Amino acid sequence: MWFLYASVEVAEPQMIDPHGFLGVDMGIANIAYDCDGNRYAGSKLNGYRRRQLRLRKRLQAKDSKSARRLLARRRRKEARHAANVNHRIAKRIVTEAVRTGRGIAVEGLTGIRDRVRLRKPQRVTLSSWCAVNRPHAA
Repeated sequence: MWFLYASVEVAEPQMIDPHGFLGVDMGIANIAYDCDGNRYAGSKLNGYRRRQLRLRKRLQAKDSKSARRLLARRRRKEARHAANVNHRIAKRIVTEAVRTGRGIAVEGLTGIRDRVRLRKPQRVTLSSWCAVNRPHAA
């Protein structure tokens, strides 16, 4: 049995002094909206979410072993899709901030579920908000 131990020296990244900040507002209808007026995601993503919700409801109503297996597979597929969409949006925001030499300021969303009262149809939308985008307690 052979083992290889290698050490690599990496230069520390240079900290830049930002010339202002790019404010980013996160939401459900539009995943992100920056202070320059750029909107990220929207109707196509919400249509996808509604379709997935309908398919989940149909499979949950069956309550069979194969339906549970398909639900697990669908859950993983939805998670991959959401992570991909969020990654693409984040890359575009970071690219814009780097191009203009600004830092990124994101709104604080901690405790939003405690502060907001919603009607029943809106509760599903808020609760199914992507985990990457969902507000976390800090």
